[in-house]
Amino acid sequence: LDDRPFLEAYLLACIDGKKTDAQVESLCQAVLDLNPNFVPAYLHLASILLQKNQVGQAMEEVKSALKVEPNDESAILLLAQCCLVQN
Repeated sequence: LDDRPFLEAYLLACIDGKKTDAQVESLCQAVLDLNPNFVPAYLHLASILLQKNQVGQAMEEVKSALKVEPNDESAILLLAQCCLVQN
């Protein structure tokens, strides 16, 4: 049984609901373990880390997203936010 489609859909629902708790952080990582090309998981994880003031880790997640999708506008914007917070 492939849980990937369910986990990706569930994560997207969590993102829509703006959920940022530890459970969703773990869900992001689980989705990425199954599908390392799922950009929304990188970006949501980065947003959670940024809220926790873990800017360096957040930037790494955004950079991973940009490796998959170099022109993703949300990723570029989030990277800019990380840079602003860092400086």
